[in-house]
Amino acid sequence: GKSAPAALLAPAFSPPPGLPPPPGLIDPPPGLRFSGVKTLAVAVGNCKQGAPAAFKYTPQAFRRELANIMRELRLHKNPGLAVGQVRMCGVPQLRQAAEFADILTRSAEESRGPARRTCMAFVGGLTKAFEKEECIKGLRMFFDEVYPDLCTEVLRLPNIVMTELMPTLKVVLEEGELSALKPSLFDAVGCHAA
Repeated sequence: GKSAPAALLAPAFSPPPGLPPPPGLIDPPPGLRFSGVKTLAVAVGNCKQGAPAAFKYTPQAFRRELANIMRELRLHKNPGLAVGQVRMCGVPQLRQAAEFADILTRSAEESRGPARRTCMAFVGGLTKAFEKEECIKGLRMFFDEVYPDLCTEVLRLPNIVMTELMPTLKVVLEEGELSALKPSLFDAVGCHAA
């Protein structure tokens, strides 16, 4: 039988057990080998083994990482993956409300409808990565502090909140949790939706 190409025999990559390598697979040309880069399989394996995360939370580092996560989210359109990436950043509970409000603001500022809806699904998924109480505080912060000024930049914001954000929140929050938001929500949307 044929022997597997050298690239498949490297410890960083191997075909699944019982499957032969794909036909025509060749070694990359010299200079295109990435010996220092961990493969996704190695990274996932480290996470499953409880290896410490390489990310050390600081607000500045998280903002940089969040920009990358959201840029990738717009490409792969997988909110669950993005939520997992945020979870791995280890945002401390004291910062979760502020980070949630920031992520919601970034999502609302997205001008392309399909990408914005994916970002809103990501916002909803954060209720599983952050403490739910902190997410509710973040929603209040958004509606009380950010929303009035953001309406001048995002003219369709009241419509976006009612047609994209609220349906997502109804899925992830209990009715009582939504009711607690109503003063902030109705003050914000009611003042600017006419």
